[in-house]
Amino acid sequence: EGWVAGNSLTPLLAMNGDTLLTIATGANSVLGNGNISLDADVYKGIKIRYRIDPGYADNADTQEDQAQLLWRRRVDGRTERMTFDVIADDLFHIYTLNLYDNPQWRGGLEYLGLSPTRLALGALIEIDYIRVERYSYAPPAWEFNSENNSEGWQRRHHLTPLEVNNGVVAASVTGVDPSIYIGA
Repeated sequence: EGWVAGNSLTPLLAMNGDTLLTIATGANSVLGNGNISLDADVYKGIKIRYRIDPGYADNADTQEDQAQLLWRRRVDGRTERMTFDVIADDLFHIYTLNLYDNPQWRGGLEYLGLSPTRLALGALIEIDYIRVERYSYAPPAWEFNSENNSEGWQRRHHLTPLEVNNGVVAASVTGVDPSIYIGA
């Protein structure tokens, strides 16, 4: 599916067509896919299911580890990254990365990469999947960029009519417990 072993990893080996297996041969291991065309403004999450067997890695005495998701934007060719905690205990774990609030995750992407472990020589990495997902829980946003358009917000009570000017909604309080609402 376009994933290849890059820095400090043995070539990827397909295991029964279900998972990919590789072994770290040094520090800064990376596997990547440069054959993607992804709209980061639509896809706001990544789920990765994989396991790390620290084996005889140089620093295999701890289960605490870190990985990095890497991506390259088409517009400027810049490679960005997000570090996340992983567990090196030879068990499969699912890592859910929410990129909704990451300001660098935007526009068209041409590359995704995973640096699966900080463990060096000898760590075994088995990847079940890397999924790019749409997230529907993105909070709604109101910009109030149109004059006198409250974008559905209404006064409930104890306020003068809402006024929108230069991205600001304003009203004067006319009593106790003023409130505004959106919806029916």
